[in-house]
Amino acid sequence: MSATALELWGVTITKDTADQIIEKAKQWALLHGVQMKPQHDHCSTCQCEYAPITLFPSPLPVTTLQEAKSMQKHYNLLMHRVAHDPDFLEQCFKKVLPENVPAHGLAVGFVKAWECYAKPSAVVLFIVQAVERNSVDQRWLERKMHEINHDVTVVYSTLLYASEHCQLFEGNILMLDGKEVAVIYYRDGYMPNHYPTHKEKDVRLLMEKSCAIKCPNVALQLAGCKKVQQELAVPGVLERFIKDKNACDSIRNTFAGQYSLDTTEEGDRNVEMALAHPKKFVLKPQREGGGNNIYGEDIKSFLLGIKDSEERNAYILMERIFPWPQKNYLLKEGKEPILRDVISELGIYGVYLGTAEEEFLNEEAGHVLRTKSTEDDEGGIVAGFATIDSPLLVQPPSVY
Repeated sequence: MSATALELWGVTITKDTADQIIEKAKQWALLHGVQMKPQHDHCSTCQCEYAPITLFPSPLPVTTLQEAKSMQKHYNLLMHRVAHDPDFLEQCFKKVLPENVPAHGLAVGFVKAWECYAKPSAVVLFIVQAVERNSVDQRWLERKMHEINHDVTVVYSTLLYASEHCQLFEGNILMLDGKEVAVIYYRDGYMPNHYPTHKEKDVRLLMEKSCAIKCPNVALQLAGCKKVQQELAVPGVLERFIKDKNACDSIRNTFAGQYSLDTTEEGDRNVEMALAHPKKFVLKPQREGGGNNIYGEDIKSFLLGIKDSEERNAYILMERIFPWPQKNYLLKEGKEPILRDVISELGIYGVYLGTAEEEFLNEEAGHVLRTKSTEDDEGGIVAGFATIDSPLLVQPPSVY
């Protein structure tokens, strides 16, 4: 690096002198350990470069330095005592990251279901995938259940293993390897490819016929489909299920626009609307998880391909939500943390236990904030698009 003439504090330094000062400053930094790994090779064991430094010192009043140094022992003691006062720390942070213990909330629901089954020897069955990336998450939930009730036993099985080791006794009691099953928690079985053979399908039917409490049962799984969401957005439909008008209004206020693509006159109009303004919508199949939706210009080509087909009945059109963008670093294994424009999606966990006629438990159980780059359309975490985030609560601006 070569300098031009420099001016500082009314003094002009020639180019040759500036070059000498710069070279000496770099050498001084290297000799005194003011250095770091090179930008192009962070893992180098034999190379380093000087750290970013100022070429000249910055003016600082001597009294300021003296006062700051004399206060440091007081700050040391203060910070030490604050660190040993948990009540004070909890008070400080209770409004900054809101309490969020979804694992505990979900565990409460599972333990309550197990207790309602009323057979202490019965087990809670987790149906998992053969290759399970979320195994730590599942073990954490099991631990939280044990913290609530040490008598709960959790067992794990794939659908395929269960198909070979499950039986029904006395009509509807589900047994797995000689253990009665009280509760079934499906962490698998949400996609068509989760049922590659008749064995997986048959054992799911067997489980549904049993008296074990399912999370979710087939009916509840169907209730979560996109088509149901679209139908619930039709005026007057919510009132079929919720009699409280205020509750209906509150629920409806959370809806984005949902439009049928059925082969009807209304569906035809919605198809034309999507073709005219594809960037305003998301095309959704009846699938869970990331990687299944269709966005932007891809909607046009896809809809044109199924426009005159019954296949379009399997999709819904949803108004696309455009959250406000922010800046953040997204940390992903094997990728550089780059400051990006990001958007977030807030989800709330809930636990419900009941029969068609009776409610036993209905609780909010925590939240999850998922954040992704504005360059990504999809938002699944396991699918590799979004990241897990935490909310920093701020007051909204006053409206005058």
